[in-house]
Amino acid sequence: MSTLSSYDRLVTGCQRLVVRAADHAEELPHVGEFAAELESVVTELRAIKERQQHHKWGWHQASKELQQAMATARFVVGRLRDYVKCVWGRYDPRLVEFGVKPRRRNRREEGAAAQKANGSEHPM
Repeated sequence: MSTLSSYDRLVTGCQRLVVRAADHAEELPHVGEFAAELESVVTELRAIKERQQHHKWGWHQASKELQQAMATARFVVGRLRDYVKCVWGRYDPRLVEFGVKPRRRNRREEGAAAQKANGSEHPM
């Protein structure tokens, strides 16, 4: 059973986010900008990885560049996820599509709101 490296996980996750962004382009007005930036970072990552694998003499420099590009990709992923949370809100279940765990509402507040709506409030 093979395990994925952090590079593979990052590239796969970025590709998945680009696809999700394209799926929700109508709902999220500026998501295309983030997706385009993410695509360019992934392209750069692949080019650096290719250089790292084929040029043994420049492996150290390519590894440094790869680490910097991976940090940039993580930053762009964070910006994209923050944008989606900002537009849809922290409680929206669609956040899961972008790899964000939606926050849960307070159960006490939900219960109180339901009781109030039913008209069965407890007298004090």
